[in-house]
Amino acid sequence: MELSPQIINDRLVINPWLSCDIGDIGTEVQSQIRAYFNFLKKDGSSGFKIALNNLYWPSDNGIIEACMDVEELLDEKNGFLDNGSLTIEYGYQIESQKFYDDGIWRFNLVDVFFDWNNQDNMFIFLIDYAPKKTPVFAHRQIVKLHSKKIFDFNENWVRGPNDNSLDYYDVIDCLQIVHGVREKLSHWDISKIRLEKVSKIARIASHYGFFNTIRYCEQQLIEVDEHPKLNTTNFELAVDCNMRRYLIHLLIHINTKQLAKLLRKMGLEKMSAESMKACVAKLFN
Repeated sequence: MELSPQIINDRLVINPWLSCDIGDIGTEVQSQIRAYFNFLKKDGSSGFKIALNNLYWPSDNGIIEACMDVEELLDEKNGFLDNGSLTIEYGYQIESQKFYDDGIWRFNLVDVFFDWNNQDNMFIFLIDYAPKKTPVFAHRQIVKLHSKKIFDFNENWVRGPNDNSLDYYDVIDCLQIVHGVREKLSHWDISKIRLEKVSKIARIASHYGFFNTIRYCEQQLIEVDEHPKLNTTNFELAVDCNMRRYLIHLLIHINTKQLAKLLRKMGLEKMSAESMKACVAKLFN
């Protein structure tokens, strides 16, 4: 945090400015944050305290709501300065962020929630293959709304899928969609990469029972993969995740001889009744 002098309504004030290092992301970001500022007097009491619940940062004007009049601070009678030093307590938490390269707001799922000790509003995903086994935090009500599997699990935590092909960020992307973020899963430049990404998110969603996310991934696969590869991997994805529309999309492009060969490899016992019906209809069409 920095204090910047400004003239507001003909008064000289100091205005808090927050700065945040976003590492190697390499793109500008706007954040929605909660912030708290407390200008302390030298006896430890509070001279001015403010909590802000819906603040957008960065801002061209700093945090005007938390500015203090310089004359008031310098006046010894007010007791702010202690040997010329000013003490300010402050804290902030990022609620969501928008990256300017795609303009999408995303939730902050890597930090514990504000006042989580006093509110039953957080659900924890324990990811063993995450960097330093960092957990992912989601909104409990949303998670339980979209997954009967998790709703029936009488805990506020769950482990991630045991799959070495997945990574920490795949889980985060999946949970962003669960929370209603419309990720542009089709914006990657290389077709193979984006198809792999959507497939991974769909498998994570299937593992947790997030059917809203499975349907979203299904739509993305159909839009991105206009001429799909007719291989076992894609058919198994459609069957395992119960993506009936994507399965039909694949069946449109395959001939009966290819389909019969694929079905022998896959094993019919894995199929739902709906998937089986669609495949049989194709074979006898």
